[in-house]
Amino acid sequence: MQIEQGRTQATITPCRGGLLVVIERTPHPGSGGFVRQVARRPWLTAPVHEEVVRRVVQASEVESLLLQEGLRLSRAEREALARLGGRD
Repeated sequence: MQIEQGRTQATITPCRGGLLVVIERTPHPGSGGFVRQVARRPWLTAPVHEEVVRRVVQASEVESLLLQEGLRLSRAEREALARLGGRD
């Protein structure tokens, strides 16, 4: 399951211990984060996603983790998450 809002994107995948949540964020082109990306990779002309969080959590903890990173779930996304978490 993928969720994308603004510059932040999350991928939620079922795994053995629960759900693997990977949250990536793209820095603003004028930010210090983008300057650091260009310092590491001078050929970049636009910001690229950077992994912020990679964690295995239980289905009940996913929404709070997403909220901490600024992602809010719609009703349809909550229902899809419940179905995804119910597969364990």
